[in-house]
Amino acid sequence: MTRGGPASRNGSRGALGDRVAAAFGRRRRRRWWPALVLSVSTVGAWASTATFTPVGPTTVAPGTPLTFQVTLAVSALASFDAADVVIGCAQATDLSFAYSAAWTAAFANVTPPTADVGFYTQDVFVGGNNPNPVGTNLSLGTVTVSTTGMAEGSYTVRIDPSVDRGVSRLTLDGVLEPLSGSATFTLLCVFNPDCDTDVDAADYAVMYSCATGPGGTVSNACRRFDVNSDGHVDLKDFSTFTRQFTGSH
Repeated sequence: MTRGGPASRNGSRGALGDRVAAAFGRRRRRRWWPALVLSVSTVGAWASTATFTPVGPTTVAPGTPLTFQVTLAVSALASFDAADVVIGCAQATDLSFAYSAAWTAAFANVTPPTADVGFYTQDVFVGGNNPNPVGTNLSLGTVTVSTTGMAEGSYTVRIDPSVDRGVSRLTLDGVLEPLSGSATFTLLCVFNPDCDTDVDAADYAVMYSCATGPGGTVSNACRRFDVNSDGHVDLKDFSTFTRQFTGSH
């Protein structure tokens, strides 16, 4: 734990939130951040935790948005009365955030979500402060990642004080813990290796070449066809393929 400069209780945004708001519109301009975190340091293994719970599947086709419920919890602190949080994704094309009802009810001062604060390709600054402690854990809200234009692959949405220069933290009476957490998601064109708008005979030909039967082991290149994730490309997967088949458009 570290005694430092948490969000002020004298306003709707707090000192950090005020500076973020002042910087809004200067995308990728980072000069104002160092002045905010001079008193921040990380101590030992004490760190508050952000848990990202997926709302829906975490393997989707490119262009499909993904939503995560974010919950914050302290580690060594008895509770917390202020939070400063930067949520980001280095490769996302857009990121949006909505507070939970529990968060807005618990905090007297809720930081308006401020997008594009400059630590990630897409990020948002959120948080709040309250005259009294709000508990040991609380639902922050939901973050939605847009994947339009992104390629197939694995990606991470995260809260990471090593990236945001110590901005992300939970605080109690001026004593703070750094805050971190992440979730990984996968973009994959299931049954559709050419990632076009249809599932057709060309895709079937690729799937046929990937068939293992119930005793074989699927290769990494063919995992898009193992829709029940049992390690095989067999009749169960082919049965699902036939229901997804659209023909060429």
